[in-house]
Amino acid sequence: MSPTLSKDFNILDEAKCLVQRLKEDSFEIVVVTNQPDIARGKLEIAELEAMHSLLRKTLGIKHIYVCPHDDEDSCHCRKPKDGLIRRAVRELNLDIELSFLVGDRWKDIEAGQSAGCTCIFLDRGYTEKRPAGKFIRVQSLEQAVECILSL
Repeated sequence: MSPTLSKDFNILDEAKCLVQRLKEDSFEIVVVTNQPDIARGKLEIAELEAMHSLLRKTLGIKHIYVCPHDDEDSCHCRKPKDGLIRRAVRELNLDIELSFLVGDRWKDIEAGQSAGCTCIFLDRGYTEKRPAGKFIRVQSLEQAVECILSL
């Protein structure tokens, strides 16, 4: 379950050094996130902004793109659609063919595949639909970073 209060939001200990390794290799870190709890009334925007502030402060992430909609809204920005990824590519002038998407849900991978980037599936063993198509499966963030740096 996703946190709905910023006080319950935790950044993994290894995330800071892993993000730093990517930045040192000239990668631009972009977060693209579905946040349906906003539409469901379970998450206040101020709490989400507090969580994002922590990501910016702790990890130095500058770019965070959010879809606040629920599945029923059928918006273009909610993963598995690729609207937010395409927006980030356009606004940040990124080369999608040289970009990676690391995600732990099938919706992440499908959105990345549709956008045209290399997809890395962080398999956390969730009991839900599994991704299909072409992707790289890893078991940890560290493995994902090693994979990105080796390609």
